[in-house]
Amino acid sequence: MIPFIGTFIGILPVFILSLAAGKDFQAWGVLIYGIVVVGSTDNLIRLYVLKKLDDVHPLITFIGVIIGVPLFGFIGLIFCPLLLSLFLLLVRIYKREFDETIHNGTKIENY
Repeated sequence: MIPFIGTFIGILPVFILSLAAGKDFQAWGVLIYGIVVVGSTDNLIRLYVLKKLDDVHPLITFIGVIIGVPLFGFIGLIFCPLLLSLFLLLVRIYKREFDETIHNGTKIENY
């Protein structure tokens, strides 16, 4: 669930336990498979799919998760990227409305 480090949380203990058990080939195989296949699938493809489906920038997801977990706990993994996206959307809407009033010649004092 945590981008870029969530894969290592699961793979690193398996790698260390396999090395400690003397299964060097299996340990390195798990590490390489985890980094190359699982890591690229989890980090790159998920961010690409989010960009294509909802036009969400990958940094919004990453920063939203980093901020959301300390603030809201596990629920922050889901809701903080959404809240950050909504906040940026509101800023974009406000900027568009503000720019239109300046370009139309209307002053802010009239509002």
